[in-house]
Amino acid sequence: MATNKVTEKIIKDAHQEAKAILEHHQAESEKLKQEYQAKIDKRRAGNKAEAESLEKTLTIRSIAQQRLAFSRDIISRKHKTIKNVIKETVEQLTRSKNYLEFLQSLIEQSRETDGELMLSERDIKNHGAELEKFLKVKNLKHKISATKDISGGVIIKKDQKTYLGSLEIINTLLSDEILIEAAKILFEGGSK
Repeated sequence: MATNKVTEKIIKDAHQEAKAILEHHQAESEKLKQEYQAKIDKRRAGNKAEAESLEKTLTIRSIAQQRLAFSRDIISRKHKTIKNVIKETVEQLTRSKNYLEFLQSLIEQSRETDGELMLSERDIKNHGAELEKFLKVKNLKHKISATKDISGGVIIKKDQKTYLGSLEIINTLLSDEILIEAAKILFEGGSK
């Protein structure tokens, strides 16, 4: 019996010690779980904030790209509109009642008194006779010929020199200046 009591006491003490160890490890385990849960929650919050920040950045970038694309489209359309206006203006110039005076002015500004005077077929048809009279009155000895290279204006060739006064050349040379001025008037309200 005495052995039984000692054995029971040992078993009871072992149970109590096992119970204490178990409780200690459960407490430690719970403490570790809470620490790791806190770390996980903190990481999640950081990841969420990072994800929200990234989402906001991507949204802002996307909006900026859309605005840029929209602005490019608007500028392209404005540029096309201005180019069309310039083209139509040049076409209207050839039908203007002052077009003959324009041609005469180009001839005089060349300061050439003779050489080949090249005009479009339409200009020869519409103004050839008046230009012949103009050349005689101004004592200019140009030989008038037709060319399909220009839609209007003049080209004067003499020896190695060529005076370019075609509408295409004038348009090309003045296009950027006209474009800037037209843009100021049409799209900036004419403010300087």
